[in-house]
This record gives sequence, C-alpha cells and structure tokens, in this order.
Amino acid sequence: PDSVRGVKPLPRWGLVLLAIVLIDIACTFMTWSISGARGRSSYELIRSAERLLLLEDGTPRIIGIAWLTLPFVAAVVVAAMFVGWHRTARLVAAGFGLFITLGATAIVFAPGPLREGWGARFGLFFGVATIVLAALGDRLTWQRPKTG
Repeated sequence: PDSVRGVKPLPRWGLVLLAIVLIDIACTFMTWSISGARGRSSYELIRSAERLLLLEDGTPRIIGIAWLTLPFVAAVVVAAMFVGWHRTARLVAAGFGLFITLGATAIVFAPGPLREGWGARFGLFFGVATIVLAALGDRLTWQRPKTG
C-alpha cells in the first residue's frame, strides 16, 4: 500500500519543505535583536513591545498575536503534508514564510539603535526559501540525469 493508516509517502520536495519550515521555527527562537549585552528571540521582542505598549491595539496587536501562533502554523504544515494535503501545506507554508520574511526584514533593516541578531538574518534567508519552495513545490524534481 502507498500509505499506512492515512499517512502518505512524502515527495522529496515535501521533505525539503518540512525541513525548511522546522528551521524557520528554530530561527524564531534564536537571537533576533541585541539590546545591551543580552540577545532576544523574536518572541521576547514581541513581549518587550507589549510591555512598552507598542502593540496596544489595532494592526500591531494582531501582528503580535499572529507571531505567537507561528509554531502552531508550522505544525499545520507538517500535518497537512503527512495526510497528503500537499496544496494546503504549500499554501500555508507560503504564508508562513512570508510572515517570517516580513518580520525578519523589519528587524534586519530597521533604522536606529536596534542591532539585529543572527537569528533574524537566518529567518530572512529561510523565510524566503520557504516561499520559493512552497511556490514551486511539485514542479521540482530531483532526478538523476540519464547517462549513456
């Protein structure tokens, strides 16, 4: 059988997409900003912004709440891939990658005294990689060229 209890085999591009999504999540826990001698993850930046009342209401508040859901969104991508909902996984992964890319871009290219950490740079790189892979998805093949 092609699947075991509803779990379908993953295409190679799907395995790469899952790996990149998991790297994206790991990046959100890395150092995104350095203030003083202390590095802060993206989640600590959200918490600091809440304490400073920068995310009090409106769009900034929604963005702050949405950022905290990223690990759950990654879990949706993983679950969708394993049950064979590849298009759904690609769509959710593209939005996920875009959100991480925008957040990382805001930190990496922010004017002023904010010093970005390496987690934001990695988040930017892997966020873009997620978008590209989600967009291409099953159009990618990793077949060896035929010789002779």
